[in-house]
Amino acid sequence: MKRQNHLMLTLSCLFFVQCEDGMRPNTLDEIHSITMEPGQIYTLIFTQILDTLPSQTTYAGREELLKTPLHDLVAKGIIIKADDLKAQFTENWQRFFMLMDIYQIPHSAGLICQTIRNLSPANRQNLSDRLEAQCELWLHGWDHFLSDSRAEFQGASFQEQYQHLRWSLDLVYRELSYTMHTFGAPGNRIDDHTAAALLAIPELIVWLWGKPVPGLFTIPITAVAESSTGVARDLDSFQARFQRYGSEDVITLQIHPNLWSDDDFTRFTAALDTLILLDAYAFMTPYQYYTRVMDRDFITVTKVDSLTYQLDFTRTNFPHTIFFADRFTLWSENLP
Repeated sequence: MKRQNHLMLTLSCLFFVQCEDGMRPNTLDEIHSITMEPGQIYTLIFTQILDTLPSQTTYAGREELLKTPLHDLVAKGIIIKADDLKAQFTENWQRFFMLMDIYQIPHSAGLICQTIRNLSPANRQNLSDRLEAQCELWLHGWDHFLSDSRAEFQGASFQEQYQHLRWSLDLVYRELSYTMHTFGAPGNRIDDHTAAALLAIPELIVWLWGKPVPGLFTIPITAVAESSTGVARDLDSFQARFQRYGSEDVITLQIHPNLWSDDDFTRFTAALDTLILLDAYAFMTPYQYYTRVMDRDFITVTKVDSLTYQLDFTRTNFPHTIFFADRFTLWSENLP
């Protein structure tokens, strides 16, 4: 991500996308993301040389794409998994989201879904704003029930678990016009009925801390960010734990910011300062990680000349977003 941060802070670019009206420039003072659509070919013309790669060369597949300035499309993933969000944001949740906005990184929050019944206009606006701010809301249960002997998705029948998932998805879509694609159980406590219930609901594809089941995409959770629930690790402990999982393709940072003290926020901020310097990783949400894994061997990048790169998304299945923080010019043209 070191190269990405340099790109975001210093570059202007010309960017070509498909448009019905032919070539059309559009100069914008601040654009934070560009979404590459499946089936399209894009051309980026940068204002400065970014690498020493030879021109007239095509880079295909993950290992080769890692050499290019667009390497974050295929980089290893860092997923921030923040648990136990409710409709009404507490001061701690507001502080956490402000931190994510300052760092401008994708992140995710597990929503306890029944809390958004009868949303106030202010709470609806807060949740909608998060969806516009690189945040994925994922399904963290209907009521987040936990006891010593039973949990919402452990010990409940298939019908009960299915109903809680269905209620949650339908309510979130009705209130926010948003479809959740990711599920993580309260307390990460699941049983065999959980997999069957998830498979019966086509919207849910990604399973955090799930069992390996055909038809579902499971993402592991690593005990890196917190030493216990609601206690952020100090920097030395965080770095040691992160390095332990360095060979993994994705590292999921499970956190509970609503329980944090000032010291916890300080420790987590120090960890973020180290993570944004890592060259082999990119922050992404759970569903973004899924789409990247599905498509990363089907994206090609051609270095046309010292400043120009062509991105071929004709064989991909999902849109992919690249983030910028600097001013650039957007151009459009009809493409074959």
